[in-house]
Amino acid sequence: MKKAFKRIIPALFAVAAVYLIFLGTMMELRAHAELEKARLSIKHGDLDSGNRHYFQALNWYAPWGSSQRAADELMSLAKENMRHGFKQEAYQSLLRLRGGLLAARSFYVPRMDLIESANSLISLYLAEIRLGPGASHEAITARAQEYLQLYSVEKLPRQSWYFFAVLGFFLWVVAGFWVIYAIYGPTRANGLRMRLKMARIPMAIFVYGYALWIVGMSVA
Repeated sequence: MKKAFKRIIPALFAVAAVYLIFLGTMMELRAHAELEKARLSIKHGDLDSGNRHYFQALNWYAPWGSSQRAADELMSLAKENMRHGFKQEAYQSLLRLRGGLLAARSFYVPRMDLIESANSLISLYLAEIRLGPGASHEAITARAQEYLQLYSVEKLPRQSWYFFAVLGFFLWVVAGFWVIYAIYGPTRANGLRMRLKMARIPMAIFVYGYALWIVGMSVA
């Protein structure tokens, strides 16, 4: 039993590593494809399509690679439109940027620098629209601060539960491979009852991880 257990641990780490590499590669390929579509759309003057593809690239968010470039380019696009006076167009890009990054949050919020910049620009734009062109700078600034408080990421509830959701998902996946290995691995010569008995611990972790994942996603 101890020998089998010692063989299981390296196998689990190997399977987990292969899975993470596969997942990371797939996410990067999808994000890169969407990034290229966004660039092509912007090049042809189709801002709506460009915003949409940038947003879809952020849906494949990773702490590296194409999704990061998509976030930076979307902010640059918004600021460029803002400088040229196309504030409505900039507003749409900022909403896509903010929505994409917040959708990618788990036990942490990615690219807080971009989210805070987007919040400030969105709040200022909404204040200008609300108060009209005749409003004073002081009035617009005060109203923008009110909107900024509403857009504050820090007020997002139960964010710590995302950590438990991610942890539960990881336990669920790893335990699933563990169960398969325990039943169909080197011990498959034993009877089914014996193999199920040996797999009772990973089965328990499998159920616990799945439950933790569902609860974490529901509460968060």
